[in-house]
Amino acid sequence: MNKAVFKYIQDPGHGWLEVPRNLLSKLNIEYDITIFSYVDKARAYLEEDQDMSTFLEAFKAQVPDVDLELIEVHVNHDSFIRNLRPYPMTRPEVSA
Repeated sequence: MNKAVFKYIQDPGHGWLEVPRNLLSKLNIEYDITIFSYVDKARAYLEEDQDMSTFLEAFKAQVPDVDLELIEVHVNHDSFIRNLRPYPMTRPEVSA
């Protein structure tokens, strides 16, 4: 069976799952992610309380033949993720 590996980054106050941004649109959940997650150019850092679950549930439902593996990364200081910009939760305008 194939395996997908993602980093689960934790600092003393919180944790985030690092995923490719384009994978969120492939799973059709890019507008389900909250502003409590963060992004850089290529990756999204999904906060552990809600957005990480949203991703994991969608991934398991839509890609059932791939096993998920989370690699935990712990830092003893504020993570660099806290300095990134919040996830853009803007939905495109729909014209009638």
